[in-house]
Amino acid sequence: MRPFVLAFLSLSAIACGGAAMQSATPEVGPTLAIEKFMRAVADSNLNEMANLWGTSSGSAGKTGQPSDYRRRIQIMHAYLRGSTAKVLGVREDQGNKVVMTVELSRPDCRQQVPFTAVRRGQTEWLVEAIDLAVVGAPGTTCTGTIPQRPPPG
Repeated sequence: MRPFVLAFLSLSAIACGGAAMQSATPEVGPTLAIEKFMRAVADSNLNEMANLWGTSSGSAGKTGQPSDYRRRIQIMHAYLRGSTAKVLGVREDQGNKVVMTVELSRPDCRQQVPFTAVRRGQTEWLVEAIDLAVVGAPGTTCTGTIPQRPPPG
Protein backbone atom coordinates (compact mmCIF):
# COMPACT_ATOMS: atom_id res chain seq x y z
CA MET A 1 0.00 0.00 0.00
CA ARG A 2 2.78 2.42 0.92
CA PRO A 3 4.54 2.24 -2.53
CA PHE A 4 1.19 2.97 -4.21
CA VAL A 5 0.64 6.07 -2.05
CA LEU A 6 4.17 7.32 -2.73
CA ALA A 7 3.73 6.73 -6.46
CA PHE A 8 0.38 8.58 -6.42
CA LEU A 9 1.88 11.52 -4.51
CA SER A 10 4.83 11.67 -6.91
CA LEU A 11 2.54 11.68 -9.94
CA SER A 12 0.32 14.32 -8.32
CA ALA A 13 3.32 16.53 -7.65
CA ILE A 14 4.51 16.14 -11.23
CA ALA A 15 1.04 16.86 -12.61
CA CYS A 16 0.54 19.90 -10.40
CA GLY A 17 4.04 21.18 -11.14
CA GLY A 18 3.46 20.73 -14.85
CA ALA A 19 0.20 22.63 -14.71
CA ALA A 20 1.77 25.43 -12.70
CA MET A 21 4.66 25.69 -15.12
CA GLN A 22 2.30 25.69 -18.09
CA SER A 23 0.19 28.53 -16.73
CA ALA A 24 3.32 30.55 -15.94
CA THR A 25 4.42 30.61 -19.59
CA PRO A 26 3.21 33.64 -21.52
CA GLU A 27 2.62 31.79 -24.79
CA VAL A 28 -1.14 31.22 -24.52
CA GLY A 29 -2.20 34.85 -24.05
CA PRO A 30 0.06 36.43 -26.68
CA THR A 31 -0.56 33.60 -29.13
CA LEU A 32 -4.32 33.97 -28.79
CA ALA A 33 -4.10 37.76 -29.21
CA ILE A 34 -2.07 37.34 -32.42
CA GLU A 35 -4.40 34.65 -33.77
CA LYS A 36 -7.47 36.82 -33.09
CA PHE A 37 -5.76 39.83 -34.68
CA MET A 38 -4.91 37.86 -37.82
CA ARG A 39 -8.47 36.48 -37.96
CA ALA A 40 -9.71 40.09 -37.89
CA VAL A 41 -7.27 40.90 -40.72
CA ALA A 42 -8.63 37.98 -42.77
CA ASP A 43 -12.19 39.14 -42.11
CA SER A 44 -11.27 42.76 -42.98
CA ASN A 45 -12.68 43.69 -39.57
CA LEU A 46 -10.78 46.92 -38.91
CA ASN A 47 -12.75 47.67 -35.72
CA GLU A 48 -11.77 44.30 -34.23
CA MET A 49 -8.16 44.87 -35.29
CA ALA A 50 -8.25 48.20 -33.40
CA ASN A 51 -9.66 46.41 -30.34
CA LEU A 52 -6.82 43.87 -30.44
CA TRP A 53 -3.99 46.37 -31.08
CA GLY A 54 -2.65 48.77 -28.47
CA THR A 55 -0.44 49.22 -25.44
CA SER A 56 -0.53 48.28 -21.77
CA SER A 57 -2.82 51.31 -21.37
CA GLY A 58 -5.48 49.66 -23.54
CA SER A 59 -6.55 48.95 -27.08
CA ALA A 60 -6.49 51.68 -29.68
CA GLY A 61 -10.16 51.05 -30.38
CA LYS A 62 -11.09 51.80 -26.77
CA THR A 63 -8.58 54.54 -25.89
CA GLY A 64 -8.53 56.30 -29.27
CA GLN A 65 -4.73 56.38 -29.01
CA PRO A 66 -2.62 57.02 -30.91
CA SER A 67 -4.73 59.70 -32.53
CA ASP A 68 -4.00 58.28 -36.02
CA TYR A 69 -4.76 54.67 -35.02
CA ARG A 70 -7.39 54.25 -37.77
CA ARG A 71 -4.80 55.05 -40.45
CA ARG A 72 -2.31 52.68 -38.83
CA ILE A 73 -4.88 49.88 -38.72
CA GLN A 74 -5.60 50.41 -42.43
CA ILE A 75 -1.88 50.23 -43.21
CA MET A 76 -1.44 47.04 -41.17
CA HIS A 77 -4.44 45.53 -42.93
CA ALA A 78 -2.99 46.40 -46.35
CA TYR A 79 0.32 44.74 -45.47
CA LEU A 80 -1.15 41.63 -43.83
CA ARG A 81 -4.26 40.80 -45.87
CA GLY A 82 -4.04 37.67 -47.94
CA SER A 83 -1.58 36.08 -45.50
CA THR A 84 -2.17 33.12 -43.28
CA ALA A 85 -0.41 33.13 -39.93
CA LYS A 86 1.08 30.50 -37.70
CA VAL A 87 2.60 31.46 -34.37
CA LEU A 88 5.91 29.61 -34.08
CA GLY A 89 6.85 30.58 -30.54
CA VAL A 90 8.40 33.04 -28.16
CA ARG A 91 11.41 34.91 -29.47
CA GLU A 92 11.91 37.18 -26.45
CA ASP A 93 10.03 37.27 -23.13
CA GLN A 94 10.14 40.41 -20.99
CA GLY A 95 7.28 39.38 -18.70
CA ASN A 96 4.55 41.83 -19.63
CA LYS A 97 5.86 42.13 -23.20
CA VAL A 98 6.58 39.18 -25.46
CA VAL A 99 8.04 39.08 -28.96
CA MET A 100 6.62 36.13 -30.88
CA THR A 101 7.85 34.72 -34.17
CA VAL A 102 4.93 34.40 -36.59
CA GLU A 103 5.16 32.66 -39.92
CA LEU A 104 3.15 34.56 -42.52
CA SER A 105 2.38 32.60 -45.69
CA ARG A 106 1.47 34.05 -49.05
CA PRO A 107 1.08 32.19 -52.33
CA ASP A 108 4.73 32.74 -53.29
CA CYS A 109 6.57 32.57 -49.95
CA ARG A 110 6.65 32.29 -46.19
CA GLN A 111 8.25 34.83 -43.87
CA GLN A 112 9.05 34.81 -40.18
CA VAL A 113 7.80 38.09 -38.76
CA PRO A 114 8.28 39.43 -35.22
CA PHE A 115 5.00 40.38 -33.49
CA THR A 116 5.16 42.08 -30.09
CA ALA A 117 2.31 41.43 -27.66
CA VAL A 118 1.83 43.35 -24.43
CA ARG A 119 -0.11 42.41 -21.32
CA ARG A 120 -2.92 44.69 -20.21
CA GLY A 121 -4.07 43.97 -16.69
CA GLN A 122 -3.86 40.42 -15.41
CA THR A 123 -5.13 38.42 -18.37
CA GLU A 124 -5.62 40.56 -21.49
CA TRP A 125 -2.96 40.60 -24.22
CA LEU A 126 -2.85 43.02 -27.15
CA VAL A 127 -0.76 43.12 -30.30
CA GLU A 128 1.53 46.10 -29.80
CA ALA A 129 3.84 45.99 -32.82
CA ILE A 130 4.43 44.08 -36.06
CA ASP A 131 7.63 44.36 -38.08
CA LEU A 132 5.96 45.31 -41.36
CA ALA A 133 9.33 45.85 -43.06
CA VAL A 134 9.82 42.08 -42.94
CA VAL A 135 6.36 41.53 -44.48
CA GLY A 136 7.13 43.63 -47.54
CA ALA A 137 5.07 46.37 -49.17
CA PRO A 138 1.56 45.54 -50.36
CA GLY A 139 1.30 44.67 -54.03
CA THR A 140 4.98 43.81 -54.45
CA THR A 141 6.51 40.44 -55.12
CA CYS A 142 7.24 38.58 -51.94
CA THR A 143 10.90 38.58 -50.98
CA GLY A 144 10.51 36.15 -48.08
CA THR A 145 13.44 34.19 -46.81
CA ILE A 146 11.66 30.82 -46.92
CA PRO A 147 10.59 29.87 -50.46
CA GLN A 148 7.19 28.21 -50.66
CA ARG A 149 8.09 26.13 -53.72
CA PRO A 150 11.48 24.57 -54.48
CA PRO A 151 13.39 26.22 -57.34
CA PRO A 152 12.98 24.50 -60.73
CA GLY A 153 15.63 22.15 -62.01
